[in-house]
Amino acid sequence: MSPRGDPAGELRLRPGAPLPNIVSTRPAVARSLLRGLGVDLVPRLLGQLHALCGGAHELAARLALDAARGEAASANGAQRSALGLQAQREHLRRVWLDWPRLLGAESDITADTLGPLRDLWRQQAGADSAEQARLLRGWLAQHVFGVAPDHWLDRIASDRAGRLRDWLDRGATGPARWLAACRDRADELACDADPALPASVDATALAHWLGDWRDARQLPEAQWRGGPRETGCWTRADGAHAQANRARASHARAAGGHDVGAPPGVSAFDRILAKLEEIARLAAAPGLLAAAGHAVAPGIGVAWVETARGVLAHIAETDSAGRVLAYDIVSPTEWNFHPEGAAARALALLAPDATVAARDCALLAAAFDPCVAYVVEDADA
Repeated sequence: MSPRGDPAGELRLRPGAPLPNIVSTRPAVARSLLRGLGVDLVPRLLGQLHALCGGAHELAARLALDAARGEAASANGAQRSALGLQAQREHLRRVWLDWPRLLGAESDITADTLGPLRDLWRQQAGADSAEQARLLRGWLAQHVFGVAPDHWLDRIASDRAGRLRDWLDRGATGPARWLAACRDRADELACDADPALPASVDATALAHWLGDWRDARQLPEAQWRGGPRETGCWTRADGAHAQANRARASHARAAGGHDVGAPPGVSAFDRILAKLEEIARLAAAPGLLAAAGHAVAPGIGVAWVETARGVLAHIAETDSAGRVLAYDIVSPTEWNFHPEGAAARALALLAPDATVAARDCALLAAAFDPCVAYVVEDADA
């Protein structure tokens, strides 16, 4: 929960209220800040402006502005590896800073909870990307998974329900203990999925966005016309739905449950766990994330970059003198907290009382991972 009036904006969540029950106060900073600036100033400025995923914003700006000049491009191998390392850093930042509080493991917070993470970042400072990746893999084995990240993934894949239960019950690392603290309640919270937003947005989708954007200069309202989508580590996980459903059905059968033939839904726990699974996948292959830019009209370029939270899009319009005429940024949070999306539907199922639902809202925040703070309001606010 955050104080009112956060200059970065916030999400106002109304548990138990009918849709729309999410209000965003995030300001469209790029629209006013960048108009009239020379394009050479924009990438670095946006990278410095965004405390979260600054490298991804800088890359997206470069690709969008190149595309506006007719120079479509994709991220090279070094840039993709850098994106992977940035995403892992952001994932770990959220795990260490937020999970003990959001997942109900406050008793596990100590004066030096962040010590291991600070040590990792000190070790990585000044190292090249290959050395950073090597240091990270060793650190993850010690502080997150208890084994090498790829070994942990193989174990989970071989017997998801049993191996995951054993890992949580041992509680040998902080993330295992924090997940164990929320397991029962988070597994009960339904968070069914929306269609995934593809990383590489096709020309039809771009035209759909930009037909409105060039007239009204309003995003994300333009893309919302096409209905809710979601993006992020959940949508990037190959077979995640099928794995979660098989594990849930197996657990129900073992417990003597009924109606296991119907495919069960996605839970908040499934989504929270997906963050750790992506950390492990990126440790093995940091170049998994992609970025690209395309020209969609003379002087107008769009770029998208995969980040920890999902697809980040930049849209730039420039003039012949190399100045910005209009600029917009669509963050993953705008997709994942769509007013009719999966997070909103999960919120509608909660108790219509801010105090009672505060714990569940915290679990939903961990599951959908907004890039701004949130406040919980009464349904009739």
